[in-house]
Amino acid sequence: MAIFFGFAPWILFYVLVHTLGPLASAVLATALAAVLAFPSIRRGGPKILDIGTILFFAAFAILFAAGPPAWLQVWMKAIADGGLALIVLVSLAIGRPFTIQYAKETVPEEHWDSPLFYRVNLHITLVWLASFLVNTASSAISVLIPGEPGWLTWAIPMLSLIAAFRFTAWYPDHAAKRAAAGGT
Repeated sequence: MAIFFGFAPWILFYVLVHTLGPLASAVLATALAAVLAFPSIRRGGPKILDIGTILFFAAFAILFAAGPPAWLQVWMKAIADGGLALIVLVSLAIGRPFTIQYAKETVPEEHWDSPLFYRVNLHITLVWLASFLVNTASSAISVLIPGEPGWLTWAIPMLSLIAAFRFTAWYPDHAAKRAAAGGT
């Protein structure tokens, strides 16, 4: 699950933001994203998620260092969730679903150009996009409805992410077996 490391800066940010504050958390998330991206940048192929994460948290750090407006503090989680969704949307818009770069680390090169490889990663990327959109909506609703129940803020996003991770682990083998049996 190499993809987990791509999300590590986001996890770090979400965990630390309530204790260290948004500026320190964004700076640490930017630094962690840069450290994690270094090997792929050195190989000449930075990952879309890494680059998007560095840019997002660097911009967040700059905004919070500049003395952000009050609304930014209130909408911070929804904006961060939306930032992840935007990174995934960009990867889809340029025809390079972000999961392909992670899959290439474990899948033999002779499969990289197959339609099945692309289709599997497209589906996995769409599931991640759905998860991030659910989380964005959940975060936005929690801002719009004061005193909302805790399940909206934590349970729904956590279940959404668990579902995306489980789908990511399950789907490639399922799709390969289905293709081998003559399915699409």
